[in-house]
Amino acid sequence: MASAPVFNIQRYSIHDGPGIRTTVFLKGCPLRCPWCSNPESQLAVLEPMYDQAACVGCGWCVAHCPRQAAEAGPGGIRFRRELCLGCTRCVCPNGARLVAGEYRTAEDVGAVVARDAVFYRRSGGGVTLSGGEPLLYPDFARELLGFCRQLGVGTAVETTGCVPAESLEAVLPVLDTVLIDLKFADSRRHAAALGAGNAPVLESIRRLARWSGQLLVRIPVIPGWNDDGENLAASARFLRECGIPGVTLLPYHRMGEGKYPKLDRSYALQVPPPSPERMEVLLDIFRAAGLTAVQG
Repeated sequence: MASAPVFNIQRYSIHDGPGIRTTVFLKGCPLRCPWCSNPESQLAVLEPMYDQAACVGCGWCVAHCPRQAAEAGPGGIRFRRELCLGCTRCVCPNGARLVAGEYRTAEDVGAVVARDAVFYRRSGGGVTLSGGEPLLYPDFARELLGFCRQLGVGTAVETTGCVPAESLEAVLPVLDTVLIDLKFADSRRHAAALGAGNAPVLESIRRLARWSGQLLVRIPVIPGWNDDGENLAASARFLRECGIPGVTLLPYHRMGEGKYPKLDRSYALQVPPPSPERMEVLLDIFRAAGLTAVQG
């Protein structure tokens, strides 16, 4: 039975594919996007999150940590992340400390999915695997999505595309929809901004353009990073060359910013969201290239 590190199962989602969906979020990602709204998804390992504002100083974590990663002191409870095993023994009754991620089997997650099968069928929805990068776990993905198919439930994957071709090929037979992001058309810019080149991303999009399922290409619009005309015009040309008729532009937001301090990380990206007027200008770049372009 395949398993993977799952950090959230979000029921009644309406943003990750058609209809009412359950979105299963997995940990681990090959990219490091500075605007990532799920920083707890980046590392494949289980990791602690500490909300200092929610801490009441009860000492539960200090008493239960086998490595003394939590210490009581004059300034309150101090957490030494380098000592943490991710064992979950210190998980706080008040919600101040938790561990992001839990290894779960495809069968276990499938049981959660099955609870809402009636809503999927009525709304044309289903299950979406997201992350992180869910295709880092092709066996888990194939097993879970195959189970969903047997239930008559729609299946989708939200992917960076920065994965080996065989991982993508492994899940296509049990997929109805793929949502994939194209952040930079140029590989050097992609690597400089996100930590890895975009050759696998472009190849994934080319492969999916020939696939018989539903493909939704999205471009997150990050002011000062990838919203210049050169990048977007190159992206439009690439999509046209692939025979992909449309694209969705996703305006930058800062919804995940509050999670970073809980992981002892800083949210360094300080840019304003693009205005509605700016988004229209960017949409027109794709429309001028003959593509259908909408804002997501």
